[in-house]
Amino acid sequence: MSDTIDDFRALNQYHKEQRAAGREAAPEALDAAGVRYTVHNGGAHIIVQHAGKRVDFWPGPGRWRDYKAGKRGYDIESLIDYLKGQGK
Repeated sequence: MSDTIDDFRALNQYHKEQRAAGREAAPEALDAAGVRYTVHNGGAHIIVQHAGKRVDFWPGPGRWRDYKAGKRGYDIESLIDYLKGQGK
């Protein structure tokens, strides 16, 4: 039983670190792609504007959504592809 609890705690810590890494890396990737954005809620929410598109991005879990176009996706690479017209 103790091993299961320890495994659960370790997994939670790993996911917490992954979300933090996503929040730290996202602005650098957006800057490198030449995309305009504003950071909100301590980096938990980023509003991205590029080529007439406005996309909400949550870098911790890596989710993004363009409400106007009804598009959504996962990870920073697919977001940048979408903004540059290379994605779906």
